[in-house]
Amino acid sequence: MIGLIRAEWLKLRSVRSNVVLMVAIAVLAVGLGALLCAVVPLDDTAGAENDLGVYPLLRLQIATAGFGLGLALLGVLGVQVIGQEYRFNTIRATFAAVPRRGRALVAKVVVVVVATLTIAASLIALSLLVGGAILSSRGVGLDLSVEGAWRVLVGTWLLAPGYALAGFGIGMILRQPIGSIVAVLAWPMVIEPIVVAFLRSSVGRWMPYNAGSQVVERVGDPDLLSPWGGFAYFCAVAVLLCLVGGVMVSRRDA
Repeated sequence: MIGLIRAEWLKLRSVRSNVVLMVAIAVLAVGLGALLCAVVPLDDTAGAENDLGVYPLLRLQIATAGFGLGLALLGVLGVQVIGQEYRFNTIRATFAAVPRRGRALVAKVVVVVVATLTIAASLIALSLLVGGAILSSRGVGLDLSVEGAWRVLVGTWLLAPGYALAGFGIGMILRQPIGSIVAVLAWPMVIEPIVVAFLRSSVGRWMPYNAGSQVVERVGDPDLLSPWGGFAYFCAVAVLLCLVGGVMVSRRDA
C-alpha cells in the first residue's frame, strides 16, 4: 500500500494541470482574503453586518473568505485525480498493475485527503498572517480567542478534504473530467443557492454543500442544519459519493 500511495503522490504532483490548479487555489485563498481585508469598511456606513470594527469574528471570516472559491477548486482537484486517468486512458495501466482496484482507489483517497489537509492548513495560516497584517495596519486585528473563531478555522480546514472527496466521487461516477468539473462547480455555486433561496426550510437545508458551509458562518440560520450537524451531513454525502463511485469503478470496464 505504501508503494501505491507513493505512486499516486507522484501522479498528483507531476501533472501540470494539478500544479496550476494548486497555484490558483493559493492565489484565490490568500489574495482574495487580503483584498477584502483592505477594502471592507471599518465603520457602519455599509451597514452593521459589514462593520469589521464591531464584529471580531467577521474579521476572521473576511481573512479566510478566499477559501470559498478555493474549496470549489479543491473539488476540481479531486476530479482531476481520477478524471485525468480516464481522459488519457492511463486507468487501464493503473488497474493492470493493481488488479484489486479498491486498493488503487484507497491510495488515491489517502493522497487526496493528506494533500488537501496540508494545502488548507498552509493557506489558512498564510491568510491569517497576511490578512492580520493588513487589518493591523488599519487599526484592528485578528482575535483568535473570540467565540466561534476555532470553529471557523477548523471547519474551513476540514471542509477541504470534504470538497476534494466529493469531487473524487463525482469523477468516478461520471468518468468524464469536463462534465465532472462542471458538476463540481455548478452544484455548490449555482444550483444550491437557488434551491436554498426558494426552499430554505424544506429542501434547502438538505443541500450538502450549503449544509457543510454552516460550520464557517458567523450566525447560525434556524432554517438550516446546525454548524457541526451540517458539516457531518456534508462529509457523509462526500463519503457516499466515493463509495458509490468506487463500486461503479470496480464493476465497469476500465
